[in-house]
Amino acid sequence: TRDGFAEAIRLADRALELDPRFGFAAALAGNCHMQNIGLGYAADPQFEQKEAIRLLRMALSLDRDDPQTLAWAAWVSASLLRDCESAIEMADRAVALNPNLFTAWNSRGWVYRLAGLPEDALPSFERAIRISPVDPLLHRPLTGMALAFIELGRFDEAIVAAKKAMRQNPSHSVTYR
Repeated sequence: TRDGFAEAIRLADRALELDPRFGFAAALAGNCHMQNIGLGYAADPQFEQKEAIRLLRMALSLDRDDPQTLAWAAWVSASLLRDCESAIEMADRAVALNPNLFTAWNSRGWVYRLAGLPEDALPSFERAIRISPVDPLLHRPLTGMALAFIELGRFDEAIVAAKKAMRQNPSHSVTYR
């Protein structure tokens, strides 16, 4: 929710105040700013984009070896900077560092999809779902799958994935789009 993202940003900012070297907190806040734009929550999209990019760069300067940090940074990089080559490298490194991390596989799927590789995105989304089949963020890989299926012209499969995503989180506007 809008309030949930605002609270996550507030808490990540507080974590960075307590530990300015906490790369994951910067990556999380950056991802929340990016999500604010994508979900239509941003009162000032330009500010949100600048903050997301600033926090992405901070996160990477602090910790290039944490798979969670890399996963969030890859998604922000592909979404906002359109630097898909670097984003793919980060996403691949995230899953190599922790092949059992839902966030890494989900982000990898989104990165590959944004890079124009929907066929390559599908196995990442499927792996995220297998790793954490009752994850509270399960709607994200399902939505990513639906979009990848649309891009591949596999509309019946897109409908199935989108309906599953809607059942997981009926308020996620990206699924409806």
